[in-house]
Amino acid sequence: MKAGKWIVALFLAFSLIFTLCACDKDDKKKDDEEEKQVDYSVEIAKYQASIYGISSSGFSYKVTLDIVYTNQGKEAASFNGTYGLEVNAYQNGIELEEMTSNWDNGLKKIQPGASITFEYVYVITPVYSMTSSGEVVYEGEIDVEIEDYDGIVKKQTIKIDDIMKQRETAG
Repeated sequence: MKAGKWIVALFLAFSLIFTLCACDKDDKKKDDEEEKQVDYSVEIAKYQASIYGISSSGFSYKVTLDIVYTNQGKEAASFNGTYGLEVNAYQNGIELEEMTSNWDNGLKKIQPGASITFEYVYVITPVYSMTSSGEVVYEGEIDVEIEDYDGIVKKQTIKIDDIMKQRETAG
């Protein structure tokens, strides 16, 4: 009879331990999910190109990206200080060197619901071809990646042809 009580007691003890372990894992998952919740939005609002210079490989163009950050949280937060957002652009898989950006506003706090625009400028040398009708077609893409401290990345691809055609209609 004593052996039976010990077996039941051990079974109950192990059941309790496994239950507590399972609850602890669920709580950690919930905490991680809460920390990963994004309370801002980032989007590329506008892009444009202008002639920058001439090199041995042809014309170089300055491409300007306007990136809008909107605070969707409940407290004031800064674009760079709170989330550590980093913007990288790639032309056909090769990272573009950033000419300028207006990071002066990066550490300013933004009230909930407010937005701020950051301008990033890169230089590209597009490759193009001519169609039989004489239309210029620019080849390739610019991939823009915006990454925060948590590794959450927003990616957007912009066709170089779209950027250049926008430049032609604006000029």
